Amino acid sequence: MVVATKQLHDWFETDAGHRVLACERDHLLPMVANYRPFRSLDMTRGLLLQDSLSRELVALTTESAVHSDNKTAQVVSDSGRLPFASESFDLVVCAHLHELSASAGEMVADMSRVLTSGGLCVFFGFNPHGIWRRSDYGNIDWWSCPSVPSDLQALGDMFLLKTLFCDHIGFGGLKKPAHPVSRLGMQMLKHTLPGASVLYRLVMRKQVLSRTGLLIDEVEAMRSASVG
Repeated sequence: MVVATKQLHDWFETDAGHRVLACERDHLLPMVANYRPFRSLDMTRGLLLQDSLSRELVALTTESAVHSDNKTAQVVSDSGRLPFASESFDLVVCAHLHELSASAGEMVADMSRVLTSGGLCVFFGFNPHGIWRRSDYGNIDWWSCPSVPSDLQALGDMFLLKTLFCDHIGFGGLKKPAHPVSRLGMQMLKHTLPGASVLYRLVMRKQVLSRTGLLIDEVEAMRSASVG
């Protein structure tokens, strides 16, 4: 797991990794701005929640902590067991770490444990059946345990995580087409053949014990709070 995590972190430094991170940030930060969490956990070394509107940010890293701003605290730890008290965060973001190990259930269980009731959990992962993922990002050393959203949803159901929505992102190799007609074509493809995407975004919420109803308007606001 540690070796695979290092491979993932090294891959994030490549051009392909930068493009993936940029796409995921485009779909995460507007949603975070809408949600306005008080304390957030970024399990991807703080790469996704940088410049977010979270009041406090904790970045998980397996390496020695490096200099960070006053808002971000870096914690050195393996993602398999989170060194935090239960119900410590109202937002947890996990990009691709669940694709490193066959024991993703332990990770999902611990993410649920550290979430407050009503807190949000956001996963980003490669779409195993995506057209461009196979052609552009098919040879990745760390991508050892492909996972479809339904796998995570099933795990979430076991650990009080209720799925709010799942959408497919990254069409046309992640880059937005420059021509308006091409952009329209990508939008049509997204709506008619979502299985062609490079990535998926899965948003879940930890269930409140009182089973308070969730406002549909809130889900729609989070779903639409993204670029493209």
